[in-house]
Amino acid sequence: MNRRSFIGSSLSFAGLAVCRPGIVFAAEHGKYLSGKPNLVFGVASDIHVRPLYGRKGEYFTEFWRKALELFRDQGADAVVAAGDLCNFGVTDEMQAFADTWFDVFPDDKAPDGRKVERIFVYGNHDVSLPMARRACNNDKNEMKKRAIALDRAGCWKRIFKEEFSDVYRKTVKGYDFIGAHWEGGLKGFGDSFCKGLEAFYDKIGPSLDKTKPFFHVQHPHPKGTCHGETVWGQDDGISTKILSRHPNAVSFSGHSHNSLLDERAIWQGAFTSVGTATASHIGLSSLKSGVESGFENYRTYGKTAKAKEKADRSKVMPMMDRTLGRQAQVVRVYDDRIIFSRYDLYDQKPLAEDLVMPLDTAKAKPFAFAPRYEVAKQPQFPEGAKVTVSFCEANRRGDAKKAKKTKAALISVPAANAEPSARGVYYKVVAECGAKKLTVSVIHDSYRFRAGDSRSERPLKCRIALDRLPKGDVTFKVTAFSWWDKPSRTLEAICKI
Repeated sequence: MNRRSFIGSSLSFAGLAVCRPGIVFAAEHGKYLSGKPNLVFGVASDIHVRPLYGRKGEYFTEFWRKALELFRDQGADAVVAAGDLCNFGVTDEMQAFADTWFDVFPDDKAPDGRKVERIFVYGNHDVSLPMARRACNNDKNEMKKRAIALDRAGCWKRIFKEEFSDVYRKTVKGYDFIGAHWEGGLKGFGDSFCKGLEAFYDKIGPSLDKTKPFFHVQHPHPKGTCHGETVWGQDDGISTKILSRHPNAVSFSGHSHNSLLDERAIWQGAFTSVGTATASHIGLSSLKSGVESGFENYRTYGKTAKAKEKADRSKVMPMMDRTLGRQAQVVRVYDDRIIFSRYDLYDQKPLAEDLVMPLDTAKAKPFAFAPRYEVAKQPQFPEGAKVTVSFCEANRRGDAKKAKKTKAALISVPAANAEPSARGVYYKVVAECGAKKLTVSVIHDSYRFRAGDSRSERPLKCRIALDRLPKGDVTFKVTAFSWWDKPSRTLEAICKI
């Protein structure tokens, strides 16, 4: 393959095939299956190192260590950490983050003596003054000693033993990495996170090798790329503008915490954008329920804080434990392709089959959203699946201390996982009686666990307080939706409320 064809990009989807579940791209038999990679690197993000409550001087680094041990054992030449390295933005947390790194990679070296390059960037939590104030109990002297935001460069130099720059360039085995640190501000959507980014690329752009990929690392997602256009955690569009000039750019970004199992975690357009998930607690902002009340087992999407609180207190399903989603990936770069291997950090085993991205983009961009949406399948309930409705008692959200029980309907349906490539990740439940209708949405564990895991195969169980439901002979309609928001067939049951 002529590597110079990398720059001759096209959105054509011709000649591609979708094969085994989890693999989006598959080439002809025997291609992209052998050879030694030119470069291997690990990718983690949103580690959120923080104190272990009740254990003075100890920090939550367990899953950062697991990620580093995974990368070490996979032969990584570099490690990317795409921001939110610590949680409260204080130096002792960052020191614990660094100590874990140097424990696994003493003097930045693997066990065989190879240098392992650090590609770390600050995220919003790392340089947050409000978070640091909380950690320092608003003590000004403590803030001066501990708040990273008050001395970003000095903290970095002391802890990582290298000079700090808002944007930097490192070369690993002939491949360029660009790291862009978070400077300040936090809106979650449209963040202006790094003012010097465009000037930096204007300066170094001509020297970037156009015959092979380079890797860009920042905390927020480039606007309008991975995880979809409405995901929380995007920047103001500056990185998309810059990277669109470089079709050989591959961006890695975090901030949103969204799952690597999300089919939209990798995006191709004018460049390639990859979400990095989290080693801390999974995010759900790439899922859209389509209703004002949000998800019954997650947060409410309301226009005001008062509306959100009112809706949340009407719910009887507890919030999901998002800490069960801790993920990382290993990236292998060859002359003709890049392979992304996604891992669950609990057991350090693959979450799904590898994703293969060919570098001959003159032929195709297999991770462009539009063609993938067209061929994506719909979720399928197993044959003979039925909706059942029963009754139970449950606590309203927020009433756990009072233990005030509320009568509720329990709507159950088997998981819509009969089509492995399009598992149901959230479900809409519509309750109708005449002109009266209530629509709610529930997230299913398929969004964070590998196919075949018993937790991802559990039936959906949706609880709704009876006083929210229409009265009479109520028809319950249940529809499952994939990552692409493609619906399953709708199952129905009638029950008197």
